[in-house]
Amino acid sequence: MGDNGPLNSLQRPILWIALLLQALLFGYRLDLLPIWGDERFTLETAAKSPPQILQALRVDVHPPFYYFLVKGWLKLPLPGSELVRARALSASLALLATLAFYLLWLGRRSTEQQALFLGLWVFSPFLLLYARMARSYTLQLLLAVVAIRLAQDWLRETGNRWKMARYILAAVALLYTHYLPGLGVVAGTAFLGLWRRQWRHVATLAAIALAYAPWLAALIQTSHVVAHAKAYRLSAGALTEHLLKLGYAFVDFNFGETIPPWAMVVAALLLPIILWTLWKAWKRTVHPPALFLAVATVGYFGAASWVAFAFVGARLLFLVPFYYLFLLRGLDARRWHGALTYTGLLLVSCGGLGSYYRGQDFLNKGYLVDFGAIARTLRQNAQDEPALVLLDRQISDAGYYLHGAGFPYRVELLGDPASFKRARVEVSHHRPAVVWYVRYGRDMTPGGLHRRLETELSRTYTIKRYQFVPFSWLDRQVMQWLGLLKAAHVWTPHRRGSFCCPPKFL
Repeated sequence: MGDNGPLNSLQRPILWIALLLQALLFGYRLDLLPIWGDERFTLETAAKSPPQILQALRVDVHPPFYYFLVKGWLKLPLPGSELVRARALSASLALLATLAFYLLWLGRRSTEQQALFLGLWVFSPFLLLYARMARSYTLQLLLAVVAIRLAQDWLRETGNRWKMARYILAAVALLYTHYLPGLGVVAGTAFLGLWRRQWRHVATLAAIALAYAPWLAALIQTSHVVAHAKAYRLSAGALTEHLLKLGYAFVDFNFGETIPPWAMVVAALLLPIILWTLWKAWKRTVHPPALFLAVATVGYFGAASWVAFAFVGARLLFLVPFYYLFLLRGLDARRWHGALTYTGLLLVSCGGLGSYYRGQDFLNKGYLVDFGAIARTLRQNAQDEPALVLLDRQISDAGYYLHGAGFPYRVELLGDPASFKRARVEVSHHRPAVVWYVRYGRDMTPGGLHRRLETELSRTYTIKRYQFVPFSWLDRQVMQWLGLLKAAHVWTPHRRGSFCCPPKFL
């Protein structure tokens, strides 16, 4: 909403330059990274009939809007595989989010401020990573940008029924896309409104609940599951765990998840400056961003209760453009130290973009795992003698490729103690000539079930390891410092056969 209205803002060349650059970055080689589990779930769910989609999602943790959108999108006569087309939808939604944020939040700002924001936004490796996934992240981003603006407008004029209706529609659409940002916006807006004694918010909550009635039971069930979930934790202390999750999300927001070693050095130097810049932004703020803080608080605690530290930032992607606006409020770009800080941020971002397209320096190695390559390795090394595949349930996606490749041997999925017991019985009774053990590098099972089974197998089988995503020296040093690497296993050659453990990744 610029000085001459939103439509006039469309005539500004800076917007179209930004959209063109983003389109080039988002659209290049959409097949670059291998498919991963959640993307497979997207394609499998969208392929179902509408009643089957609803049935599948009622027992999952996702509302249905995005999956119906993907289903309709994939019916369009567009080139490329289903995965590429689904990723293209995410990229298109990210471009719409840029357009929406520009019109709703940047229009009244100077050209200099717009350029500074768009520089961080367009070249953000964090946005790039999730804008090219066949997931609902960018749809959440687009709808949250709109919903938060409409919520803010209505909070300022609670007597305006038209603004109330617009907000309700946006909030309901967001809730049908994903629970986390939807609840964040609705709960944050209601809290602020009731705190200010704006009692119309009670009626608004009732209207939202009525519009969401067909899916309200699924939301309640999901909330119950999240409340009783035990997310993977690195630390026994709650404070330490939250500091780790906040720190990882902070790195995501500022530097992304693809950081080359040299950029890590630059990022470390920038870190205290960024913190100081945020403090200056807070001091310069006449009216604290109460709505943003309320939405961010609800969103963070919802994400932290459900996912491991490496995925908190991704769940909060919808907050990133607002974070950039706040950061720039404290950045004196016209002074040498502000210009140097901004240049450093762009330098790290460009390094992250390069690492992404080279498939290197990912903080989360899971995005690089090519399960098809694992399956081909097993298939090519298949022998005439009996073999057994032990597959970690955490990477059960490899099972799709094993079956697709026509792998002739039995696959035992390892997840609970009973499955580990069956695997021991299978090995001890049938003595397969070869055992393939496909698993994560870290043992995330209670009591170290993978580690104990490996130890037992090493007494009978010679060990040969395959690493499909090898860690760099820096990766290993950081994991050692975080306590992720325990004492190294010592494998002693023994009697017969071979025991192969292909993937070693996070």
